[in-house]
Amino acid sequence: MRKSAIHTGKSGADPAHRIIESTVDKRTGSPTQAHSFFGSFIDALSGQRHNRAVEHEQQESLLEEFVNIGERAKAADHRGDVAQARLLYQQALEKARQLPACYPRKESVDEVVQRFRQRLRELTTSSPSSAPPYATSQSAGVAQRRRSVAAGGAGRGAATRPPAAAGAGAAAQQVDEMERKIEENIMESTGHVAWDDIVGLDLAKSVLMETIVLPTLNPSVFTGLRTPPKGVLLFGPPGNGKTFIARAVASQCRATFFTVSASSLTSRWFGEGEKLVRALFAVARKRQPSVVFIDEVDSLLSARSQNEHDAMRRLKTEFLIAFDGVTSSKQDRILVLGATNRPMDLDEAALRRFPKRIFIPLPEPATRKALIMKLLGKNKHDLKGRALDRLVADTDGYSASDLTALCSEASLGPIREYSSDPAALARIRPEQLRAIKYYDFESALQMIRPSVSKDALDQLVRWNEHFGAYSPG
Repeated sequence: MRKSAIHTGKSGADPAHRIIESTVDKRTGSPTQAHSFFGSFIDALSGQRHNRAVEHEQQESLLEEFVNIGERAKAADHRGDVAQARLLYQQALEKARQLPACYPRKESVDEVVQRFRQRLRELTTSSPSSAPPYATSQSAGVAQRRRSVAAGGAGRGAATRPPAAAGAGAAAQQVDEMERKIEENIMESTGHVAWDDIVGLDLAKSVLMETIVLPTLNPSVFTGLRTPPKGVLLFGPPGNGKTFIARAVASQCRATFFTVSASSLTSRWFGEGEKLVRALFAVARKRQPSVVFIDEVDSLLSARSQNEHDAMRRLKTEFLIAFDGVTSSKQDRILVLGATNRPMDLDEAALRRFPKRIFIPLPEPATRKALIMKLLGKNKHDLKGRALDRLVADTDGYSASDLTALCSEASLGPIREYSSDPAALARIRPEQLRAIKYYDFESALQMIRPSVSKDALDQLVRWNEHFGAYSPG
């Protein structure tokens, strides 16, 4: 047995690559205890690095929460909401106290903390109208330097917005800019869409009448227990009139109608997603009664998960708080109308805020018959009696949009007879075309197939049985 030094790196390198003395068995040529020590040393060093990375990530998360709560406190202070500003200042100071003393940027944080403490003392002892002294370029710069990731739906590596002009005037100008952006989503006109234009869906129409239309006629009656819910969810297979119902609501109700999507509430700049959400509900309160329609709401309020980007999680949290949280009021006359094909993907907290969940199913036989006759109403056709009943049976499983496409395809049957003589087609008048017949629909049924699978429909039916407000049949 003899000892030999094994050199794995240069002098002064990482401790994992320093000189380690091992004992080698000359008979077998295999390392003994030193290799075990070397492996344990590497494992311990990797564990220390992992712990430092986790601590750094936690510290950065605390700092982001401190900055976000501080901005909300300043916004409440500017609005004159003293109680809310005090609460948020206290929460921000609590987040700052959780940062360790050895945090590299603790000095910059302490500078903002001193300003927050001073303003909190002023709000406690003086009038609420005193101007906030913290709105300076220095505090704004501290907040901006903390922001190195994108928010409101932007991915990692996005740039941060350059610092704007300092002062309360700049903050008010930014709020006005946000509200102008939100006002672009107000639907001024959708054309005249009456309730009678919607074939079937009697339950959905009655619920929306009670929730939106009737309260605008006599608000004094709809108080206390009769206060309308703040959220209505329309769910079901695609192509059955969820968006068309929203157009009817916009046309018939005496309320400001906002139509928003995930793209209208996200931004590449850090924190602007949350600000857009706050601006949305601020404008809706100014213009109430208001209806906020979110098509494909599952893309905005899907279930939160550990792998989700922190920016999107903050956006959802802000939306839920503004929707029905500490910043909302029972006196607000704001309805959030959501539509989705996948209600099972919604977050449970979001689902709780939609107490009325209305299933929009595939058209039943009576509804299919009425819809086909409505679509063919302005066209010459020879579809009645047994032929019509047979067509209704043939279209089992078709959605409303599928039936519209089917009737459109069948209406081309009389025109296709002139495909071999384009000159005759150019001279013919519309009233000279023959009537649409059942065999035109037979050909169309070979072209237009149902778009909703049975598995997807069964999944929606099961979800409706557990969470919906209505189960057909």
